[in-house]
Amino acid sequence: MVRPGGGVGRGTPRLSNCPARALCWPGTCLPTEPRRFSLRLTKVVGGSLLLLLAGLVTAAELGGVVLPDKATAGGRDLVLNGMGLREKLWIDVYVAGLYLERKATDPGQILESEQVKHLRMQFLYKKVTAQQLVEAWSGGFEANAGEAAAPLRDKLDRLNSWMVDVGKGDEMSFTTVPGQGLEVQIKGQSKGTIEGDDFARAFWSIFLGPQPPTEKLKKGLLGAG
Repeated sequence: MVRPGGGVGRGTPRLSNCPARALCWPGTCLPTEPRRFSLRLTKVVGGSLLLLLAGLVTAAELGGVVLPDKATAGGRDLVLNGMGLREKLWIDVYVAGLYLERKATDPGQILESEQVKHLRMQFLYKKVTAQQLVEAWSGGFEANAGEAAAPLRDKLDRLNSWMVDVGKGDEMSFTTVPGQGLEVQIKGQSKGTIEGDDFARAFWSIFLGPQPPTEKLKKGLLGAG
């Protein structure tokens, strides 16, 4: 018989294949080491959860910068179209990732498309000054905006006024929503929105126009790098 305390009575035979530490009665044997069993169960469940998360969350890497394959901006779900590395001479300046509502490889199509666009930049170099950023924006704007450059000069000046010194690990992001304009964030802080689809298009032409910072960067953003 089984005693109320859980022990095995003297008249109850132990099964021949039962472990030493077990609660047994005819035809049944239960382990009395729940802690080890719990630990094994935790490891199994934990491992399965990690495998599940690995299947759900994917990312891309370039130059030591990891960006998720999916993002949300402007109230829309976006996909990573491509990543590019901005180099100057032998210096790695930043990595940029372009997010779109749907992937595309034609720069003209992207520029003309009415969809949410999002650019995320993470700097690799130890210091890029605000003045260097201003010169980069202004040079790219003049080289790619064409006849639209002059009428949009005031808006470019506003963008340039938001520039600050950045260093390794700092981020900038730019988001355009059709009908709303270009939203700018620097080091996690929103600087504001520059209205107008015309300026938004001119901004994207800096990266996707005929004279990007580098062809390698452009190809990367188009997913062809």
